[in-house]
Amino acid sequence: MPKFLTTRNTASHIEEIIIESKEILVLVSPFVFIHPNLVSRLKDAVDRKVNVILVLKDQDDQEINSSEIRKFCKIGLRVLVNKRIHGKAYFNEKEAIITSFNLIESSERNSIEFGVLVTKEEALDVYERIVIECNHLISQSDPLEMSDDGSYFILDTLGSEKLANQKNGFCIGCSASIPFNFDRPFCIDCYRKWDKNMEKQMQYCHFCKKSVSGVSFLSPVCRNCI
Repeated sequence: MPKFLTTRNTASHIEEIIIESKEILVLVSPFVFIHPNLVSRLKDAVDRKVNVILVLKDQDDQEINSSEIRKFCKIGLRVLVNKRIHGKAYFNEKEAIITSFNLIESSERNSIEFGVLVTKEEALDVYERIVIECNHLISQSDPLEMSDDGSYFILDTLGSEKLANQKNGFCIGCSASIPFNFDRPFCIDCYRKWDKNMEKQMQYCHFCKKSVSGVSFLSPVCRNCI
């Protein structure tokens, strides 16, 4: 059953979602400025080979976020930006939070925030919907990279357009040709055989058809394509 979270509960559960992640960790927060302890938790997740994706709001002036973005790129997070996001969501392969809470240290101290925690086990339909919407957001966002001098830049401003405009895709289970759709990366046969384990590792990238590691229903496109 979904659980209502207060400000402090939200902050602690976001940290738990990071700590407990095994395969996938998605953080959607328009603004970020977090405590070094949480940065350390994220680095631990990367070191555990968790696929960590952070989606931020793309602004004309990123001055407030520049040092934070450098930290995230340096420790190996996949950082993406999108001009349109306002919502906040955090999930791993078992739990998800929808909340008003940005990943800003002052949010816990100075703001009154609300959130709702859902688990895959107790509210599968809601959990799946959150994952699907976040995957769609990821497909519409542009990746950031850090240059050698420590500055950051949008790696490929056409990246989100490339995915958004893609018509033809491939089944992540057998590589059969299917329509490109982040929400439906299986052919009919593979979908029927699928055990609904959303973090189960599949074999093929939905976009490029290559046999790669790290592809699943939660993340159907390989790192090189997103």
